Amino acid sequence: MDRLVARKRLGIVFGFKHAVLLGLLFGAVMPAFSADVSKDYDPAETRCQFWDDSSLEKMTAQLDYADQVLPNIPPEEDRYLTAESSAAKKVYEDELKKNDWKEPVQGQGNMRYAALEARPLYTVWGVRKDLVEARQAIDGILKPGSGLVIYRKNPDAEKLQRALRALYPADRYALHMQELLTKQTLTSNNRMITSEQYSRLYGGALTLTTNLGYYMDCKLAKIMGRQSFN
Repeated sequence: MDRLVARKRLGIVFGFKHAVLLGLLFGAVMPAFSADVSKDYDPAETRCQFWDDSSLEKMTAQLDYADQVLPNIPPEEDRYLTAESSAAKKVYEDELKKNDWKEPVQGQGNMRYAALEARPLYTVWGVRKDLVEARQAIDGILKPGSGLVIYRKNPDAEKLQRALRALYPADRYALHMQELLTKQTLTSNNRMITSEQYSRLYGGALTLTTNLGYYMDCKLAKIMGRQSFN
């Protein structure tokens, strides 16, 4: 895939998902006005019913399932893909600098990336790398002192901040997993996963960042506490 198109697509999708998640978080501090709504209520009572700390186990379970069913990368292939991907990135970035940061019409960097993407396990290799980073980020949400500590006196604020940090690696994994699954649907031969595995992987990728947003919504509701609208 063209490097510039890939970056633009990631930015558009990530921006859209950010807007959705911000809507969820904004909703945490706004009451659902109706004729019989209480003027004093705790939003966490409903927002944390299914999306408190225990919900993170469901998210990591999705990643564990992907780790089990995705093809493993042989050590020799892993070493080659790691080295060649790094080399292609350097060539690509050097060409951008020489071309005044404009995408070259034809360049060695894109050609090397195209050669990489033609290898059967390259996309899986990338998804597996994203999976590890997403798993580590989500695991770190409940670990005190993980990363820069700012809100020492408010554990829920710390968890919310760490969840926000986990959003990008989780979204990157989800996007690349969906790309891998799309390629599988277009491949008539050498399919790597079954129909049942496809459904579970796609569902997990599609809901991962949204579920993380619900978790953040719960944490914000706890931070805000009871709301009074007298």
